[in-house]
Amino acid sequence: MLSEPDGFSLIVEFPSPTLDEDRSLHIWVDESVTPSFGFGPDHTHGSPDEAGIQEILHLTHAVLDDRLVIATDVGGHHDGHRAWLDISDPMAILSELTSPYSPGTIHIQTFTGTADRTVRLSDLAE
Repeated sequence: MLSEPDGFSLIVEFPSPTLDEDRSLHIWVDESVTPSFGFGPDHTHGSPDEAGIQEILHLTHAVLDDRLVIATDVGGHHDGHRAWLDISDPMAILSELTSPYSPGTIHIQTFTGTADRTVRLSDLAE
């Protein structure tokens, strides 16, 4: 439990096996019982009902299973931009690489580190 100026929060952190703090998974509930989820560059909030809790659990399983990953643009105008990518969708990587904002190369970081890789649009054409 963490005491904050606006009340108490329960925070659970799952450190990445890579020991990279930027890949830690955080789940927390604030004083208004809003479930929240954070991984890498972003976080989201669920509704304080069964559907919201299920959403947070779904995201948690996706990260722990290396299906929800961090995609970082390599090069281009937005070099270093990071966002979540759900690679359980077979078209996700292709869609990301062909986006008008993509430099055509992304670095994928997974929670466990076992499937980290750099992917180029030209790699998919082979």
